[in-house]
Amino acid sequence: MPLFMHTPRIRFPVRAALRAMVAALVFLIPGLVLMGGPAALTDLTLYERFWELPLRILVVLALSWKWIWTYGSSIQILLTLLLLFCGIWTWRLLGASRYAARSQS
Repeated sequence: MPLFMHTPRIRFPVRAALRAMVAALVFLIPGLVLMGGPAALTDLTLYERFWELPLRILVVLALSWKWIWTYGSSIQILLTLLLLFCGIWTWRLLGASRYAARSQS
């Protein structure tokens, strides 16, 4: 018997939350690769308005999708592709387990 048949079933809302979290992490991958990790985010200082820092971080992370392909080194591009593949594969497996659980019952 395959190993996945013995794993406990995850209820649908938990699985959907996990898929949303993986999708959010996939969005962060190019920015974190260009910054060399999340340590650069901890050095940022807060602005006067509470929403300004998270908004600037989101803009930089969105722009990093373009920057990684134009200014990234070859090792950064390879690391980004590997992490994107792993993230998309994880997202897909979390969605496929729902259909596997439904067909086994």
